[in-house]
Amino acid sequence: MGGASVAGARLFRDGRVEGCKLEQEPRLHLRTSKRSYESRVTAAWVNAVLEGRKADAASLANEGLPITITRELPAARTWLNTHVQSGRRAGLIASSGAARLRAEGVETPTFKILGGIDYVKWFLEPLGDHRSSNQLEVALSEFEVQGLELDVCALLWGGDLVFPEGRIEARRLAGTKWRAVSGLGDPQLAADDSKTRILNKYRVLLTRFRKAMTIYVPKGSAEDETRRAGDFDAVYCYLTDCGVRPL
Repeated sequence: MGGASVAGARLFRDGRVEGCKLEQEPRLHLRTSKRSYESRVTAAWVNAVLEGRKADAASLANEGLPITITRELPAARTWLNTHVQSGRRAGLIASSGAARLRAEGVETPTFKILGGIDYVKWFLEPLGDHRSSNQLEVALSEFEVQGLELDVCALLWGGDLVFPEGRIEARRLAGTKWRAVSGLGDPQLAADDSKTRILNKYRVLLTRFRKAMTIYVPKGSAEDETRRAGDFDAVYCYLTDCGVRPL
């Protein structure tokens, strides 16, 4: 059985396996998340968002979701700076498929750029060190932050996951055009389903905070087809419909 914390994924894809006896031990169940300690609804909220269940997401958000949203990157940086207290760590994160964040003045978080980034120091060095995440200069992707968390972070939304007319559309950039990818979005098919892989990027990114997160949604451009303003407007509307409050 898969719960909210694992997006419904199960040990066996097709249920039980013949000849295998499973026993549940309730005493071993960890009831409280040690990751996002300010909220017990984060994992369930993220699942609802990525499954298109806006009403469920909004209802969960009302229980105390520590996530806000902004269209201004300087505002996101200011918010992060005000929350770096008592040794807390802040940072920028983004999908590895968010290729057009360069137009926003943020280097795309791909393995190619990591040749010049010591991401161990990104996680460990203090405020004031130019290699530190707290400098808010370099965004890391789901590959580098999976299994790790920041106290507060800003997720920079990319064009690889959009919500035209409230629908979930996972995409990849091919040359100068975004192409929708096929797939069922079933978490049980994560390794084999192109759409699920993109959804899971954002599942990782949306759960990388311990205390709070803000989401930066670019305004886009009327002249650049790879950054269409309408795409990002729809993302902003979808996330606010899911209960995310403006910063």
